[in-house]
Amino acid sequence: QEEVVLLTPAGQGTEALIAKTGNPAWVVFPKGCPLRAANEDWLLSKEEQFMNMIEVSTLETMLNCVRAGIGSAFLTRMAVTATADEDGVRMYPVPERYQFVTTRLVSRKEQFQSQAFLAFAACVKRAGQRFNLAGYANV
Repeated sequence: QEEVVLLTPAGQGTEALIAKTGNPAWVVFPKGCPLRAANEDWLLSKEEQFMNMIEVSTLETMLNCVRAGIGSAFLTRMAVTATADEDGVRMYPVPERYQFVTTRLVSRKEQFQSQAFLAFAACVKRAGQRFNLAGYANV
């Protein structure tokens, strides 16, 4: 499980997002993403509209949109800190109900797996083990 945070531009606090805000911009991944679902559910629970969306396909694009002040996003803490560039963004905790998501590496079952894929899978496994040692359940 990974911790979810509310990511905003560095110059913007959460006051505008936590209070009734009208229609703030949200940077989201495509439908089917659990982070997007959590973001939508959170806004619905606050009786907010979820209409001003900028849909992106990559982590880098999402981070750059937030840094540029285009919108805010729900993202995992590890994804933000893994970029080693937290400048230009602020992270805030989200309500407990949306605080964790499960992340899995899914691949096709094939007889041949490249050395690059095997190295990547080992890296993901090690990162997951380190995260779980910090007190989170191993899923």
